[in-house]
Amino acid sequence: MRELFLCTVWDGNKQEWVSCGIYSTRSKAREAGSEYVIQVGGDVKLLDWDDCDGINFDWYQDDAGVSYTRKIERFLLDHNPWVE
Repeated sequence: MRELFLCTVWDGNKQEWVSCGIYSTRSKAREAGSEYVIQVGGDVKLLDWDDCDGINFDWYQDDAGVSYTRKIERFLLDHNPWVE
């Protein structure tokens, strides 16, 4: 089985989830989410995190009190060896 990682960020300014993309590794997804949060939030601080059952949450806040949440979801893809 292969796995993919979907990264989305709750943008407290926009008040909506923003998709950062789908990645082949968790670390690539984390990096994409971090880049987004830093780009729009500036100097943010990591407040808390939770790694549970294939979903990772990281909660951030900027100096103005705006909140951001990075969510990374792991998806397993079925692999059929007869189809390439």
